[in-house]
Amino acid sequence: MDKMSHVELRERLSALHHEVAPKTWSRTQLLLRLMELEGAESIHSSGTKEAPPLRQAEIMINKAARKKSVLVDLMQSQLGLVVNATDTIEQLKVKAMNQAYACSPAHPEDHVGFGQHSALTYREVAMEMTSYLAGV
Repeated sequence: MDKMSHVELRERLSALHHEVAPKTWSRTQLLLRLMELEGAESIHSSGTKEAPPLRQAEIMINKAARKKSVLVDLMQSQLGLVVNATDTIEQLKVKAMNQAYACSPAHPEDHVGFGQHSALTYREVAMEMTSYLAGV
């Protein structure tokens, strides 16, 4: 599924899971939602059961976001964030995700997320495109 386009991911989410993703969702957000619904092995070709630390944090935040009080508790107790009571769940999720990005250690299975190879993991880039890493 790593190689699927934005449109293909949106269609898969709709056809298999009867969900319509917001139009503002990026390809990465669509992949993450499909991973939540289908499991990590459906996305990662390596078949590893253990999700990278950043992905684990994203799953934890998304589960907590079902209820604002649970999300607030998670942000304060586990992420060490100060929460503004007037923030919406979406605003809190953005703050929590930013903290997760800042605190999670790098992992070879994390997606590059930018540039020409944004859909690939760091491991795939390192193995298949050594010139990209050399800066050539």
